[in-house]
Order: sequence, then structure tokens, then C-alpha cells
Amino acid sequence: YRHKRCKVISKFLNIIQFNSIDVLEVGVGPGLNLSHISRFWLPNSICGVDISEAMLRIAKSNLNPEINLIKTDGISLPIPDKSVDICFTMTVLQH
Repeated sequence: YRHKRCKVISKFLNIIQFNSIDVLEVGVGPGLNLSHISRFWLPNSICGVDISEAMLRIAKSNLNPEINLIKTDGISLPIPDKSVDICFTMTVLQH
């Protein structure tokens, strides 16, 4: 897991310019990706959505209170169209 996290960070999270944009992660899980982004970049806003209430509770404990976390039904995104500049998902379990 640590090896995979390091690869994700070095090949994705450290390369994309997250400054001054609105960011959305679909499948936020425990919030580690958004935590990294908020520590090293200055986005306008950060939002994470997840289907799991348990994961959202964990993410809330790992993230700054300004990061918006939303529960989704897994079918639709409760985010207005064209409201984010970048949307990404990583290591999401599809069922």
C-alpha cells in the first residue's frame, strides 16, 4: 500500500497544478489524496464524495474542516455541472 501511495503522489498529485482551481475527488475514501493536495497546493476549493458513510467519517477526521465532503448514492454526483476544474478518482472499488 505504501509503495502504491508513493507512486500515486509522485506521478499524479505532485505533478498536476492544483493551485487556484476547484478540485473534486470521487471516491474520497479516508481522504489521504485530498489531504496531500491541501498540504502542498492552494486550490480555490476542495470537495470529496463517497458512497460510504464510514469512509466519509474517516475522511472528516483526516481533513481540514474547509474541505467539503458529500455522501453520494453512487449513481449520480451531487455536484453542479461545470462547478469544478478537475475531477479525479483513484483506487475506487466498483461493485
